Amino acid sequence: MSHLAKLKQINAEREKSKWAERICSELVYLDHLSELHGGKFDARIEEALDALLARIEEDGTITSKTVTDIEGMLADLAPAAKKITQIYVAHAHIDMNWQWGYNETVAVTLDTFRTMLNLMKEYPDFTFAQSQASTYEIVEKYCPEMLEEIKARVHEGRWEVTAAEWVEPDKNMPSGESLTRQILQAKKYLSRLLDIPAESLDMDFVPDTFGHAATIPEVLANAGVRYMYHCRGHEGPALYHYEAPSGKRVLCFWEPTWYNKNIGPQCFEYAPVFCRQEKQNVSLCVYGVGDHGGGPTRLDIEKILAYRSWPLTPTIRFGTYHEFFKAVEASGVEFPVVDSERNFVFTGCYTTQSRIKMANRIAEARAFESESLAVSASLLAQRPLVESRFDEPWRNILFGHFHDILPGSGTIETREYALGKFQETLGVLQTSAAASMRAIAACIDTSSIPFDGNPATRSEGAGVGYGTGAAQLFTLPSAERGRGLVRVVHVFNPTAYEREEMTEIVVWDYAGENEYTAITDADGNELFFTLAAEMNKQQNPQYWGHTYKKYLVRVKIAPFGYTTLIVKPKAQKGRMPIPKRASERTDQSYIHDKPVVLENENLFAVFDKKTAHLIELRDKRTGERLITEPSCFFRYVEENPRYRMTSWRVGPYMKVVDLNETCTVKITEITENIAFRRMAYTFEQDENTVTAVVTLRSGSDVLDFDVTIDFKKTAIRDKMVPQISFVVPVSYKTNGRSLCEIPYGTLERDALAFDVPSHGSIGVLGESEHIIALLADTKYGFRHFENEAQVTLVRNACDPDPYSDSGIHRIRLGVAACTPEESDRRARALMHPLPYVSGDCHTGTLPLCGAPFAINTDARVSALKGAEDCDVIVLRLYDPNGKANEAKLTFEKPIRTATLTDSNENPLAALKLNGNEVSVVIPTRGVVTVKIMF
Repeated sequence: MSHLAKLKQINAEREKSKWAERICSELVYLDHLSELHGGKFDARIEEALDALLARIEEDGTITSKTVTDIEGMLADLAPAAKKITQIYVAHAHIDMNWQWGYNETVAVTLDTFRTMLNLMKEYPDFTFAQSQASTYEIVEKYCPEMLEEIKARVHEGRWEVTAAEWVEPDKNMPSGESLTRQILQAKKYLSRLLDIPAESLDMDFVPDTFGHAATIPEVLANAGVRYMYHCRGHEGPALYHYEAPSGKRVLCFWEPTWYNKNIGPQCFEYAPVFCRQEKQNVSLCVYGVGDHGGGPTRLDIEKILAYRSWPLTPTIRFGTYHEFFKAVEASGVEFPVVDSERNFVFTGCYTTQSRIKMANRIAEARAFESESLAVSASLLAQRPLVESRFDEPWRNILFGHFHDILPGSGTIETREYALGKFQETLGVLQTSAAASMRAIAACIDTSSIPFDGNPATRSEGAGVGYGTGAAQLFTLPSAERGRGLVRVVHVFNPTAYEREEMTEIVVWDYAGENEYTAITDADGNELFFTLAAEMNKQQNPQYWGHTYKKYLVRVKIAPFGYTTLIVKPKAQKGRMPIPKRASERTDQSYIHDKPVVLENENLFAVFDKKTAHLIELRDKRTGERLITEPSCFFRYVEENPRYRMTSWRVGPYMKVVDLNETCTVKITEITENIAFRRMAYTFEQDENTVTAVVTLRSGSDVLDFDVTIDFKKTAIRDKMVPQISFVVPVSYKTNGRSLCEIPYGTLERDALAFDVPSHGSIGVLGESEHIIALLADTKYGFRHFENEAQVTLVRNACDPDPYSDSGIHRIRLGVAACTPEESDRRARALMHPLPYVSGDCHTGTLPLCGAPFAINTDARVSALKGAEDCDVIVLRLYDPNGKANEAKLTFEKPIRTATLTDSNENPLAALKLNGNEVSVVIPTRGVVTVKIMF
């Protein structure tokens, strides 16, 4: 009988008694230990196996005496066995609102923590680790009397706080800034709550996160996080250095077994295998009932205590993750380097429960705008800069990043709670942003504008709440403050680059005649504009008792700046017109099947009038025909659910239908004027209804698609999962690569026949001066295969939420003809429409247009905010595409100090000043944070 056959025969006795389990486990452990030592103990183990088999044959079972005899035979191997140390770390994986509501999460957290504290009283060596700052917030809010007990165990060193982040987040869809705030908010909160050093929170514990962006090491290292523990998104060495494109690294432990372990002999049996593969003499065992909390059980602890008393096992002890990481660091082993994204785990998670994804994209954008406008109001209008006002909305956003919330793998309760928090978050962000804009507006000197001062008006206070809801994609409030025939509108640029574009403003209860209205800039120059829409007194219902005129006007605004528009009557010339009969068009002049053409200075777009396919897109700047085949259509797909977990997985396509081709497309509008060209159409497919408004604005290189989908088609369990996507085939020669947006960067990916995560855009790279970039305001799931770009818009999974996307969805898409470097700007413009507030007549200290500072850089700004510890400003900048940048900032007043900091705003180095100017070098693909004091 072979050595392996003998081991298998003995192993079959394992479950017959506790003594059988003991000796079988010890022999398996020693067998792997011998392999670690090059077979050194094989002969000794063989002798023990033969002796044990003979005793089983003789006694019919494994007795306690047999075990002690066999252990005695191998007693001289005990020192070698004990040279391996195995550290046992207990934890309780608590999923935030996964298949339950928040109230249940609270109960799970508090009951789990109470169990752990009780076990700690009973077992003085027992240690426990807990991640996620939000779980400690639950204790503070709902059971504060438990807090002091937890703090005592933390300071005793037995309760390890592994909560470097607010939750265990998804690592693909949150923005880079959001991932930075995960750490910033967690460290700020927990260092206060638990009275621990913020720098002690240096471990990223994300066992269940569904993949990791290539830039994650940059986020972690910049925040002082040195270690990362994870289970998903990687196959390879268990210990490795994860390296960002910038060269920043963290030491990672990829769990080779699983994180929700019950304790059994297999835990220590594996230790020599791990040590052989990783060249270590220490291994880690992470255990505890999880997902729905619970943590380690009394049985787990008793087993560990038993195993460490056995003579032929490793040196087993309770401990911490930090002990393990420090031990492997001290080993001197040179760990391999992994420098690519750790994806893709669950492709359905980039689309499922798309309302949650919409909420995250919108909230992140409004948080950026609200913070940057607060800084502008501080610099321009001396409005107090209170960064703490953003703690609650940021923590709401961060909670929603949990890896079962943002990915859409939760239940209806999960979705309802997330969207309720989204409303609370916008309540703070929108009103704060509006208050900042109005503070600046109050300081703008408008006394030179010839207001008419007509008090007979119902305009003041009109439009309250307009723009803040879903119908206007949750923009910023802009209630009317003007009256009469002269109105003032202050428009703001919340982005870090100059904007020159057609933007929409709304003027309320305005009595000016359309043909005799002018819009001028601060210098009195008439601006290019058109009346885009009007709600007048004859229409019913009006907007809550008020009428409005929507104007599209071309504006030019400096980075983070503002400008002033003046809406006023212009001189009326000529004689009183005599009403006459309107001219009558002949039927053939407009009733025909000729293609619809949308054209401006940059693009020539041709749409088929029957299908609304885009059949030609010519870039007039280069002469290239980027699209020459049917494109820009909606595709219906039925997925095969055979691989289950339909919220997590996009199944293989079974049925694929071009809806524009197969459905009856009804064109409802074709509009041409000096400011835009527009076509609108609608169609029905089974229970689903799709409406699209396609607009090409003057001066733009983007075809805008405003899409509304009433999605009612539900999945049929075990039969199909329905989805609708938007597809853009291109006609230039592609190179099989696409450009995607990831946290703090861009990434080129090979063409893949499945969805990949990207932040609002995907560019199809190829042999053309300009490429086609597909943009989406609130979507993450993109696909590039062969010559097609695709974004998945909605999909109704079966489980755990059977109605994940049922309902009405409003989506803004864009098809841009631009350079690869410009695609991100086009996507950001889609996410950050220019906000505005109306003004009135007063003196002030500010000119009619201006900016809080000038910025000169090709880098991107991820944050312009108040500092966490004082009333100074912080900028965070990053280089997304591998071009080293130097950013130069010029302010109106001298700078006292400028400091390079880490992302937690701890000082690293002083920056040189030149009066009111400071420059900072941004490392290639790197992120820098600058704190400026005046």
